[in-house]
Parts: sequence; C-alpha cells; structure tokens
Amino acid sequence: RLAEETDPALRRVLAEGVARLQERGAWMREISGLLANEADAEVRRSLLGAAARSARDPAAREELLRIATSPGSAADERALALGALTRGRPDAETVAAVEPLLGHADADVRRQALRILAGDGAMPLATLQTALDDRDASVRTAALWNAMHHLRRVAGDKDAPRGPIEDVTARAVDLATSDRDADVRRAGVAAARFLPQQQREAVLAAGRADQDLAVRITAYAHSPRNVAPPTSTHFPYTPPFRALDDRDAAYAQLKRLHGVRVPFDGGWNDAARAAAVAEIRGAVGQ
Repeated sequence: RLAEETDPALRRVLAEGVARLQERGAWMREISGLLANEADAEVRRSLLGAAARSARDPAAREELLRIATSPGSAADERALALGALTRGRPDAETVAAVEPLLGHADADVRRQALRILAGDGAMPLATLQTALDDRDASVRTAALWNAMHHLRRVAGDKDAPRGPIEDVTARAVDLATSDRDADVRRAGVAAARFLPQQQREAVLAAGRADQDLAVRITAYAHSPRNVAPPTSTHFPYTPPFRALDDRDAAYAQLKRLHGVRVPFDGGWNDAARAAAVAEIRGAVGQ
C-alpha cells in the first residue's frame, strides 16, 4: 500500500505504521528498497527509523551503510545510520566502507565511524593511534572510552611490534594526564585499566590530583583499595555526581567511601531508580 500510494499525507501515515510493525523484519528488503528511493522527508524518517531498529538485518544493514557512507546523505540521516551500525560486531564489508570516514571533515562522523570500527575484533592499532591524535576532543574521548581494549589485545601478542604499542601507550597517558579537555582526561583515567601497571598507576595518581572534580571522582573510583580515600567533603554529592555521565564510576565511589551495596541500575524505570537513590542516600547519611 505504501509503495502504491501517491497522496503525501496518507503516505506519511502509512510509513509510520510500517515503522511500528512488530514483524517488520519480514519486510525489511521492501522497506529498504522504499527508503533508497524516497524523497519525502517525513516518510524517510519513519522508514530510516525502522531500518535503524533492525540494524542486524542484512537488508537494513546494507541500506544503513549506503546512507552512512554516501556524501550526498543528509547529516542527520548519516548520524542516525552510523549510530545504528555501532550495534554488534561489524563485518568486513562494513569495516572497509566505514574506515575512510575517520578522515571525514565532520567530527560527529569521525566519532561514529570510530565507534563502529572499535567493534571489529581485529582493529589495527594504527586506527586507535589516528583517533587518539584527532583534533576534536570528542573523538579523542571516544577513542579512550571505546577502543582502548585493542591496545591490551595487541600488547598481548608476543609477535606484535613493540614500537606502535609504546607509541599508543604514551599517547594515552599524555591525554589522560595533560589534555586540555576534562572529558578527555576522565576517559583516559577510566581507560587506565588497559595500560601497563606503571603507566596505570601514574595516570590514576594524576587523576586523583586533577583540577576537575569529575576526573578526581573517576580516578578514585578506579584506584586500588589500598589508596587512602579522600574525606567525603572533597566530593559533595551534588552537583558533581549529576555531572558524571558514567553512573558506574559515581556508584563505585560511593561503595569505596561508604561501603554502600545497594543494587543500582541507571536503566531502571523512574520509580525503581528513585527507590534505589533513596536507599543509597540513607546508607550514606544524606
């Protein structure tokens, strides 16, 4: 019906219905075909949403990859397609198509491309080095959050050249301790677990002395238990914990400082989360 309808208003309604189909996977080849040739922005938005929610489907993935890598794609559609492609491990075709986007002029595109490539179990260390050297702080942050596990993977290979490993390690330490952007430093502190012990300890020590409160909280949350915790007055509970997008680090700090063991999951519904927060506050006397 959508393929045959010509009235714009009806087509938009039909596209919304298609996007909501629970069994849309059975129609993904048709949905992707419609999307490839659709001109109406609202219809495209609905169909693209359907494809994005079915990113593991081969037909949907093929169309998302086309949109993500096409220079003529609208920026918002490209961002949505790239975001959807981060789900799951990319295949060789996706890696080959996305890799050139690390040199794209738009930082959002570079960041999303890196997140996809980081899911490749054999991502070259050179890709991580490129991202760590990116001129945009958000890309450097993403490299530290999403791709540092590849450093440990390559470092564990006895046949891997030591030079690139040492270069990436040195760069990660430099970003974690000296980058001008606090988000980059905090990501570097969180990624210290992938570094050799000596560098890891140096990064965490620098993080505990960082001028940014969120960086210090993250550093203490990742420090060994034998590191003396600060007094709670150093870490007032608001607004710093609200500023942390990494709730796990904030909760780890509460466990470290106060021995809190209340189950907490930021993905709970509002009522369950509020109940957990209330119990945590009671445990720490707030």
